[in-house]
Amino acid sequence: IAIYDQDLESLNKLKDELDGSFGHLVNDNAQFEVQLTRFYESRATAGPARRNSESSSSSGDEDEEVDGDDADSGVGLDEAVMNQGDDSTGQRPHGCDANVFNLVTQLRELRWRVVEAEERGRKERQGEERRHAGVLRRLVRANNLAQAAKTQLMHLHSEREGCLGSIPCVVWLRRSQATG
Repeated sequence: IAIYDQDLESLNKLKDELDGSFGHLVNDNAQFEVQLTRFYESRATAGPARRNSESSSSSGDEDEEVDGDDADSGVGLDEAVMNQGDDSTGQRPHGCDANVFNLVTQLRELRWRVVEAEERGRKERQGEERRHAGVLRRLVRANNLAQAAKTQLMHLHSEREGCLGSIPCVVWLRRSQATG
């Protein structure tokens, strides 16, 4: 569970850095903010393009070095956005610089992936906590049963000793063993 907590914390920090980067980008390129907002809000498909960065405040870190090598897709983001299905809004907004558009698209895609990973980690952690709670409940139940069995055995042992103590030959045998 501690590992899940560390993963969630690092994903949350990454999400905050992405929000800060997006805030810097929007502040530095304010002429595109309205166009980009309209573009992303008009998208009919769910997924990374629908995710908005809630934070436009800067965190002090300029992470604009995340500049476009999407190593796992094999296509540029202009092509990737165009291939997502909605052909009426698949192109970048008029007047929007291609580099800014690509960077914004990549930041949104990365943030979307981070949010998904954070949600998956949270669900896995909850599942792990439920498993731990189940194991603890079973251990407590087993402990209670063991204590009840021990109490019952001690009671039976004292009853047996009481019965054996009333037999004269057992009393004589015990005395002879005790005296040596």
